[in-house]
Amino acid sequence: MLQNLSDQVKGSMYICLSALVYATLPILTKFAYSAGLQPDNILLIRYIFTFIILSLYLRLIKGKSILNKSPLAIIQGILMITQGLLFFYALCYLSAGLAIVIFFSHPILVAVAALLLFKEKLNLNLVLGLLLAITGVVLITGLTSGTINLSPRGLLLIILCSVCYTIYSLIAQMNVSRISPLTLTNTFALIAIIVLSVLYRDFSFVYSLNLEQLTIGFAMAILNTVLSVVLFLKGVQKIGASRATLISTLEPVFTLLLAFLLLGEIFSPLELFGSLLVLISMFLAVSSQPRGTEHI
Repeated sequence: MLQNLSDQVKGSMYICLSALVYATLPILTKFAYSAGLQPDNILLIRYIFTFIILSLYLRLIKGKSILNKSPLAIIQGILMITQGLLFFYALCYLSAGLAIVIFFSHPILVAVAALLLFKEKLNLNLVLGLLLAITGVVLITGLTSGTINLSPRGLLLIILCSVCYTIYSLIAQMNVSRISPLTLTNTFALIAIIVLSVLYRDFSFVYSLNLEQLTIGFAMAILNTVLSVVLFLKGVQKIGASRATLISTLEPVFTLLLAFLLLGEIFSPLELFGSLLVLISMFLAVSSQPRGTEHI
């Protein structure tokens, strides 16, 4: 069935699925905290499981190389773990709403950079989609109704986080044309393990892990790393970085929906309206790509 769909539609589906599975991260993180895990423990377990799963799959089932040692792949992997850590530390100084809004400004940065680097066109639909997406994220996070904590250190961290993700997305557009998304993701996982091992040198928690904690870590590896990253890279391969990052703003919408279904949290009218704006921006992003445009 997928073979009959255009690259534009398939790429959009990949990004939507990526946003959906990544939106489970806050839910699983709450479960992890309840199970007694710390943030650094969660990250390390998540990437160790990711590396084991993908290495076994690539070597034993696909018979392919488990890593890519090209400079661009390594740089992209460093950017991935760096933006994750920057976001984590930014939350120590900023409200979650403000951090998310600033972070999700990255589709604008990606679109402008793609215009300069890949000669992509910024047509009216894409520009309107970018504006609606950012407005929708502002409403979803409740930023308009709360006190804004403008910590200079926090702002610097989250802006750097958004810039790192922008560069990560643009390099992805170059890498996915020649490297398997699975191999790329596995390379990122190993880089993350190395970086985290240098930053957090206490591994004594490993000896006291129980089945519940291991299960949560395994679920985070599958959903929040393997599936989310691979699907995002496959989406970029089909529709390019600018449209992929715009559609990825569906993530906070999916997070709200999952929180409603799994945690019983209730939507506010502003959150519903913001979600609608993000959904409209997604359709504008899909319709903004001219036919026959190649991104690979």
